[in-house]
Formats: sequence, structure tokens, C-alpha cells
Amino acid sequence: LCHSMMGWLQLSSDNVVLIQCNNGWNRSGLIVSCLLKFCGAVESTFDAMNLFQSRRLKTKSIPINIQESISNTTRYLKYFNDTMVLAGRVPNPTCLNLHQIIISTIPNFDGSGNCFPGLEIFQNNELRLSSQCDSDVYLFKDELNIIFKLNEEIGLLERDITIHIFHTHPQTGQRSTIFSFTFNTAFSHPGVVR
Repeated sequence: LCHSMMGWLQLSSDNVVLIQCNNGWNRSGLIVSCLLKFCGAVESTFDAMNLFQSRRLKTKSIPINIQESISNTTRYLKYFNDTMVLAGRVPNPTCLNLHQIIISTIPNFDGSGNCFPGLEIFQNNELRLSSQCDSDVYLFKDELNIIFKLNEEIGLLERDITIHIFHTHPQTGQRSTIFSFTFNTAFSHPGVVR
């Protein structure tokens, strides 16, 4: 994407690049930061994001809807920065074998201490595993922790992975997101990932 934008901008001084996302900050800030690092205008993607924030946000406080996705944005700023430092190479171009997912401190959804969590795993935006709130998907469960066991069906994971943990309301069947996070396996260290 940065190659395409830079190529377009270098064709003519009249050319411009427009970058837009839903909230005007998160994904736009990520792309602008990567482009500024790519063209050498800043030392790091984090410097670029600070510059973007100072120019884009009228207040010093970040809106709540944006705060929720900052960790994923920060993670991808680091990924891009690391790739630039390594001259385009990724640090660990191997697949990830995910055995289990541990959740500590389970939220209380009904006021009685109940939570019926489920799990979805996406690889490059394609669903790889979906478990409903069924005791068969748990390796271990007590009042504070759940360990999801992952069977052999999921196989090796690579590239962009999204883990989505949700609560299923027993009466309605509706899902509420507990948390969701995204990472790229090329930037995961071998061994236990926490």
C-alpha cells in the first residue's frame, strides 16, 4: 500500500492521496503513520502517530470508541516499524501452533457470576474455528478462569489472526463481545505467547 501511494505521489506534484476510515483516527492514523515512516519523514511509526494525533485530534483526550482499538493499532505500528528496520523482512516467518487460550478473570454478565463464553478464531478474516458456550469446549473452567482447548482441526495458523471471545446470553442466544484482539504470527516469538 505504501509503495502504491508513494508511486502515485511521485508521478506528479498535482497527485494527492486521500485516506479515510470510520472514525477518522484509527486506521487512517495507522496508514498515515506507516506512509510517513516509509518515505523517511519520521524516525518511527510511533513518532508519525504522535504527529498525526497532534494534527488530527482537536482535544488531547482520545474518544472512547477509539481507545478500544488502540492496542491493535499500536501492535501494527510496531510490526511495520520492525519490518522497515529489518529492510522488509519479517522477524519470524513461521506458522503458529495454537494449543489453548486462557481467560483469567471472567466477567459477570448476569449479576449472579455467570458467563457463557465462546470462541472464534479468524485467519486473514476467514473463520477457522467457532465454539459455542458448551462445556465440551473447555479444558478447564472455574469461577475465575477458562482454558479453551483447541483441537487438531484448527491446524497451523499464519499471518493475521483474530481471536474473538464472546458471551452467549442463555435466554436469547445473543452474543456480547468480551474481547477481541488481532496479531500477526510473523511477529510472534516461538514458545508461549501471552
